[in-house]
Amino acid sequence: MSYIIQRSVNIRASADKVWRIIQDPRRRSEWDMRVKACHQTSPGDLVAGSTFAMVYDLFGFDAPMHMQYISWQPFTHSAVRSTSAGLLQGSLAGTWNFRPEADGSTTWTTKINLKSDAKRFPRLIEKALGRYTDYLTRRSQERLKTLIESE
Repeated sequence: MSYIIQRSVNIRASADKVWRIIQDPRRRSEWDMRVKACHQTSPGDLVAGSTFAMVYDLFGFDAPMHMQYISWQPFTHSAVRSTSAGLLQGSLAGTWNFRPEADGSTTWTTKINLKSDAKRFPRLIEKALGRYTDYLTRRSQERLKTLIESE
């Protein structure tokens, strides 16, 4: 089992502008309410295989995660995966899709798959984390939309 979140938002900006801001680890905490800190841990430009470290704010607690891009298709699609121990104890996979619209805007869709490997109450943990993550995802998309459209 796992908890799946999927949300879309339309942003009045080109796909390349949306992509560049979203994919910049230094800007992640500006718009992503789940993230306290983010930095690339692999050398060079971001590509499939690149890694980065993030610190999530999980109910007021720091939850470090190490992520890896498993897909990198500039301006259209990216995907990450991560496994973690400790409080999160499970796996996370996510995709970002960018669809240019006829009016010059971009529809950004995020899909997140959370899976708990906890020995006790894994479904309850998935549900609690999933609902919280869904709420923060929606709020983060609103923040990103405001940030990009105001630049």
